[in-house]
Amino acid sequence: MYPDRLPGDAPGLNETALVQTAEGSILAVMRTVPEGEMYQAFSEDDGKTWSDPQPTGVWGYPAHLLRLP
Repeated sequence: MYPDRLPGDAPGLNETALVQTAEGSILAVMRTVPEGEMYQAFSEDDGKTWSDPQPTGVWGYPAHLLRLP
């Protein structure tokens, strides 16, 4: 998702979960290392580019995303 480096001051991220939203964008939720806070990023072009990761305020190990009807 970030081949050069993480944007801004984002911490190390791993355990990425992905889901396609009803609107067609892709949501990625990643866990920080080693703290465990979840960050989210969106792609509007099928994963070619991504928004900067933003903290969600949620803690967990790891994320699991499921789009509901």
